[in-house]
Amino acid sequence: MGDTKYETLRSSIDPSAYIPSRGGGVFALRTAADPESLAAAAREAVREVNPNLLVDNIKSEAAQIDEQLFREHVMARLSMAFGLLALTMAAIGIYGVLAFSVTRRTAEIAIRMSLGAMPGEIMRLVLRDGLAPAVTGAAAGLLASWGVTNLIATLLFGVTALDPLTYVTATSLLLAVAMLASYIPARRATRVSPVIALRYE
Repeated sequence: MGDTKYETLRSSIDPSAYIPSRGGGVFALRTAADPESLAAAAREAVREVNPNLLVDNIKSEAAQIDEQLFREHVMARLSMAFGLLALTMAAIGIYGVLAFSVTRRTAEIAIRMSLGAMPGEIMRLVLRDGLAPAVTGAAAGLLASWGVTNLIATLLFGVTALDPLTYVTATSLLLAVAMLASYIPARRATRVSPVIALRYE
C-alpha cells in the first residue's frame, strides 16, 4: 500500500508491516456525510456484533489533523494579527508624515501652483514623496524575508517558503495601503488655494 504516517504528520515514513490485532484497535469509516453524525450509529453497529466492546474517542480525521497542527495554527494566527497590526501602523505613519509634510510645504505648493503647476503635478509630487520610502521598505522587507525562510520552512504546509504568489500579494497589499495613505494628503495638497496659502505664510 502507499506510504502512511501513523503517529504525527511530522513523523518520518518508515518500513512497516501489518499484523492481526489481538486486542483493542482502531477502525476508520469513510463517509460523504458529516462524520460526527455517525458516532452513535458506529457505536450501535459495534454493540450489535459484540456488546462487550467499548467504542470511545471517536474523532474525525479533520479534527485529528487540527490537533496535530495546533502549534502551526496558533503561529499562523499570531503572525496574521501582528502583520495586520504592523500594516495598520505603517499606514498611519505614512499618512501622518505626509500630512505633516504637506502642511509644512503649503507655501511651496502654493508657489508651484501660482507658477502654473497643475493639480495632477502636485498630486504626483506628494505621492512620489510618500511611495518612495514604501518601495524602499518593501524591497528591504523582501530581502529580509528571503533571508529567514529557513526559520519558517518547518511551519509551512502546502506552500513553499519562497512562494512567489505570497510575496507578490503581500508586497502589492503593502504598496496599495501606502498609496491609499498617501492619496489623502496628496488630494488635500491639490486643493490648496495659492492666495490663502501665501497670505497664511
